[in-house]
Amino acid sequence: MRPHYIILVGAVALLTPATSTSIERDSKVTSVLARSFHTGTNRFLRIHYDDVEERAFGINSIPGVDRFSSYLSKQKLAKYLKNDEDMDVVFTKLKLNTAGEKLFENPKFLDWVKYVDDYNDKNPDKAKSMLLTLLNQYNDEPLSKMLEAAKQVKSTNSIATRLQTEQMNMWKRDDITADELFQIYRLHDGVPAYPAINIWMRYADEFAPGTKTTLFETLQKHYSDNALSQVVIAMMKVPSTEKWAVDLQKQQIRLWLDKLESPENVFKLLMLDKGADNLLANPQFKVWTGYAIEFRKHAPGTQMSVIDTLMKNYTPKNMATIINTAKQNPNTKRMAQYMQADEVKLVETLYVAKVEKIKEEWNQQIRVWLDRMEPPENVFKILKLDKEADNLLANPQMKVWTKYTKKFKDRTKEMHLTVTEGILSDTLLKYYNPEHLATFIATAKKNPNTELMAQYEEAVLVHKKYMAKIKKILVD
Repeated sequence: MRPHYIILVGAVALLTPATSTSIERDSKVTSVLARSFHTGTNRFLRIHYDDVEERAFGINSIPGVDRFSSYLSKQKLAKYLKNDEDMDVVFTKLKLNTAGEKLFENPKFLDWVKYVDDYNDKNPDKAKSMLLTLLNQYNDEPLSKMLEAAKQVKSTNSIATRLQTEQMNMWKRDDITADELFQIYRLHDGVPAYPAINIWMRYADEFAPGTKTTLFETLQKHYSDNALSQVVIAMMKVPSTEKWAVDLQKQQIRLWLDKLESPENVFKLLMLDKGADNLLANPQFKVWTGYAIEFRKHAPGTQMSVIDTLMKNYTPKNMATIINTAKQNPNTKRMAQYMQADEVKLVETLYVAKVEKIKEEWNQQIRVWLDRMEPPENVFKILKLDKEADNLLANPQMKVWTKYTKKFKDRTKEMHLTVTEGILSDTLLKYYNPEHLATFIATAKKNPNTELMAQYEEAVLVHKKYMAKIKKILVD
């Protein structure tokens, strides 16, 4: 503790009346202190009055020196004020010109602010703007962002707001419109973010020349409905832009209602078709259900349910994920139970939709085969119907094949080509022996869905060559 005590006493001695004349000399005048270390080594330390914080022996770490340093700063500033030092010069002497983006975090900045205010009070006829000094150090755009950030800090809120007001009045005098500022800050490029959006909002609301415009109106000029919705949702996930996003979405929903945008479309605009995981807990799902309720008020008679919309956008497997996940969450359990109450309708509708989709896919394939006049025998093999004798006529692929053979016959007639009438029986005879044919005909006759076809094919087969043996087996 002894070395610290010696240093502190020596430092205080600098402020006694006996040294006042030396303090008033040029700021570059220095004094030399000798400090004895326990090792006996003597070091000479130069005290620069313009930079007391950078003393080689780390004076700032000594208890009580912060107050001494603050006192010394006040003495320096008082001297600068007495000499009417230019604010730009003082800015540099305080080394604020090297602070970079952390200018407003530097304690010396507030000292400089007080100096400028005192200077302007003392010299009202020569009053100067702090903003001009800052603009000599920073470009307009980065400075405005620094000011917005400083507004969020209690100690710098007042001065930052004051400087921002001055800057925005300067923009107004230069006739910068809200739309121009929107593009200067590239708010049309990606998701509008803090602090640019906050700056734009204040300028558009309080300063912008011409007709007042809202953020929503401006965003509409630059984004499609779908893109704007995505931008708003992205903004909601960022605390600094969440409040703007909530207001934007309310305006967007009012617009959708005015246009009577269908709930199915809004479901997609809210990006609810992009993921089944925890869907019912998604805040946008609640927004959508609220929209659907309001939509029915504006369009009475509209038939639409949550289940219907979900089924149009998700597979049965995804639907199971949605419901099961929602059951585990107390906030969505009730909705999951409501959806499950409609489970029969869900399953039936999904099955019908799946069947219809499969039918359409096969119809497309049949058209391809017809275009190249693929022989039914080849299609029979493509469908792997030559590999199964048991319950052959009940095989779903058999329906596809018989449908194709019918269309193939019709096409050949249109082209005036000759085609064998008993295509099925002829094809069966090529791939199955009499015992196999007897087996699947007997099986098919027991099935109401294939009984008629089995009877028909049996009648054809008994007239074919080698069918006497089949007939005998069938009778037996």
